[in-house]
Amino acid sequence: MKQLIPVTLTINDAQGVDEDRYITPCHPDGGEWKLVKAVLVPNTTTAVNGTNYRTVTLKNGSAILGSLTTNSSGGAAFTAATPSAFALSGGADLEFAANEDPLHIESTHTGGTGAAVTGVVQLSFERLA
Repeated sequence: MKQLIPVTLTINDAQGVDEDRYITPCHPDGGEWKLVKAVLVPNTTTAVNGTNYRTVTLKNGSAILGSLTTNSSGGAAFTAATPSAFALSGGADLEFAANEDPLHIESTHTGGTGAAVTGVVQLSFERLA
């Protein structure tokens, strides 16, 4: 059984700030759930840049599950209304106990102002137990 949980991620680009969001997957049936898919659907376009860029990272505690960046060193632009999938990894760290384990969505800005991203992170979980 899969459950899609949409999470809204809003960043204030005028100040070039960082932002953290936490979501505790709330499943009415409880149990263990595995994050099987995560997609960023931006409302704005953010260009690739080597010194002024945005990185969005998914974490379970300190374990990095996946990230997307507009850094010109290995990243890609965020294009408005175009989904960008996170390449998920982490084995057991992809598993969450219902109503207990928070998923951390971290958005970090590097460089001057700009490099904004607003949009939705869509998370898909599959029940394990």
